[in-house]
Amino acid sequence: MYLCSMSYHSLENKILQHLRRFKLLHEDERVLIAISGGLDSTVLLHLLHRLHFHCGVAHCNFQLRGEESTEDARFCEELAAGLNVPFFSTAFATEKYAAEKKISTQMAARELRYQWFAKLIADHGYTALATAHHSGDQAETILLRLTDGKSAESLRGIPHRNGVIIRPLLHCSKEELHQYAIEKNIRWREDHTNELNTYKRNYIRHEILPRLKTIAPATETSLLTFAARNHEWNLLAEESIRRILSTCMEEMNTMIVIHLQTILGHPAAGTILWKALQPYGFTGDTIQQILQTADSPGKTFSSAHYTATIDRDRILLEKTTTENFVEVEIDESDSDVEIPTGHLFLQHLSGDLQPFLTGNNEAFLDAANLQFPLRLRRWKEGDQFKPLGMTGFKKLSDFFIDKKVPVPVKHQTYVLESNNDIVWVIGHRIDHRYRITEATVKIVHLRYEQRID
Repeated sequence: MYLCSMSYHSLENKILQHLRRFKLLHEDERVLIAISGGLDSTVLLHLLHRLHFHCGVAHCNFQLRGEESTEDARFCEELAAGLNVPFFSTAFATEKYAAEKKISTQMAARELRYQWFAKLIADHGYTALATAHHSGDQAETILLRLTDGKSAESLRGIPHRNGVIIRPLLHCSKEELHQYAIEKNIRWREDHTNELNTYKRNYIRHEILPRLKTIAPATETSLLTFAARNHEWNLLAEESIRRILSTCMEEMNTMIVIHLQTILGHPAAGTILWKALQPYGFTGDTIQQILQTADSPGKTFSSAHYTATIDRDRILLEKTTTENFVEVEIDESDSDVEIPTGHLFLQHLSGDLQPFLTGNNEAFLDAANLQFPLRLRRWKEGDQFKPLGMTGFKKLSDFFIDKKVPVPVKHQTYVLESNNDIVWVIGHRIDHRYRITEATVKIVHLRYEQRID
């Protein structure tokens, strides 16, 4: 239930309606408010406090403006004390962090503050984090994304809610906030850097938007309407794309297979493939390259943690492994050996048993021909063996080509050696020389179980 709004200021009523419409905050929740000391966040604190929400205040000192930053922190602390609400403050070595991470100062400040906010929420039991984005910020964001050539999806603008983050002021204008502050005699601090056109957002705020408003006074409202409608269109598009992806994506052991026939035949192939690969860290430019080389089997593309390989009419997506697998020796007494992709089990059988081969992940070898310890390692170029059924040697690379083994599968293939002979290409074929014959007395049974992440 929301509090009765009959006795509130018109802006306070507007905020209550906004909270109710988008289900952002209930009266029993504890909300942490991110404040800088500027007009927007200071008014946000006063509004939510006036509406009797359980508020806490969080202020970040990024130490970028010398004494002004210190004064901002002092002002926020006094503000919180005056309203008798909990106050949290921290200082960041923002420029040092940006240099270490090789990112912009703005991005560094963003990462640092949201990491800290998340910790405060977890440690102190807050259920929401309120930020002071207003309609002007929304309009600027839409224009920024248009000029940066962002996707249609991004043109929905700043969301009213993103996880625990809520924006109670998103339908309020800067003018409304300023008028409220004057009427309620609310003090705030000015950040002179907001007036500089050094940053693209500031240039749009001070130069572009005012000029647009001379042509169309309702520009800001129109951009908000555009964002809202685009959000609804995106919901419809996402539903359609999910249906398409459900028919052409599947899991296969440790890989994800994306079948390309349906995607490439669709007029929106680029968007569909982007929705398929973007969650795995692939950028728009890389996805465009994949589209352009979809007829080049074996070509690979990488994101931070995944590799996408074109394999005829499909894309094979696998998680990139960075661990260096050291070859291991297997003694005759071993029964379970772990490798990065799973487990290898070893069992000794009598030759009078009839081995029942269930697939390529099992091998029955003549124990008399094996010399322990066996050696398990990754395959490498130049490896050769005598595949079961053949009397001559074959290069392992040629064997993979003949069997049309996808590149990602090849990367995860291990071989088992005895006295420098490959006796089993695990998951594929044993060596003809180590097969079971009528003369076999003892059998070594090997079974490979692939790990499913």
